[in-house]
Amino acid sequence: RVIPVDSTDFISSVSARIEELERRVRMRVHRKRTLQRIPLEICPGVEIGVCIYVTILQAGVPQPVYLLNENNKPLKSETRMICEQTGGILHPKDDMETFVELSGQRVPMSREEINEVKRFHEPGLQVLCLKATSRLQPHHRIFHSYFVYPNEKAVTGSAALCAAFIDRMLEKNLMAVARYVARKNSEPVLVALLPQAEGLDPTGAEQLRPPGFHMVRLPWGEEIRQVQFPLPDGLRVPPGLTDAARAAVRAMRL
Repeated sequence: RVIPVDSTDFISSVSARIEELERRVRMRVHRKRTLQRIPLEICPGVEIGVCIYVTILQAGVPQPVYLLNENNKPLKSETRMICEQTGGILHPKDDMETFVELSGQRVPMSREEINEVKRFHEPGLQVLCLKATSRLQPHHRIFHSYFVYPNEKAVTGSAALCAAFIDRMLEKNLMAVARYVARKNSEPVLVALLPQAEGLDPTGAEQLRPPGFHMVRLPWGEEIRQVQFPLPDGLRVPPGLTDAARAAVRAMRL
């Protein structure tokens, strides 16, 4: 006996599965949140607005939560300063003052003055020079990268100027070295801006790759280790130790 099958049932089943798959994908896709909005100074007098996004971030260990052993409710921690001589509680604004030690002497300074001393530049990016992309070596990438995207809402025409700047950099195979100040009290660091052109699908209707810059923080000299290869002649492996280590590795069952 042949049981007739309606083709519409198969189509509806497939469409339901596709909708379920799209629903699961949307549940797992997180919207990219803007880390900060800052100006990008290409040259003196020429600035555009940009947004910075985190492309990848290492997962950290969660902070421990202290609970009360009687009811397992979270505890709230409080910090108080106590005077060593009197044992009284000190108020941060009335009873305490800050200082900076210079040449072995304590120079009293207010918190506003200390914050002003720590403030080097206003938050933003400033292009210092252009260099060949080949100058960026693999050992320069010791931090995770960011993505810089033009912010048309902050400065009108940022997208057009950024696209023209990217096209010229890609044409000459150049990258930009810039000074990056994240916040008001942050120290300036050097970053490399690697241009990325906009990528579209064959039909030109869907954007596959946004235009912008991959921002790589450049390390300072003391952050790069000087490892000498090959090893000095004084470090020699005793006879038989290599075979013993090979046998130990082969005996492991992970």
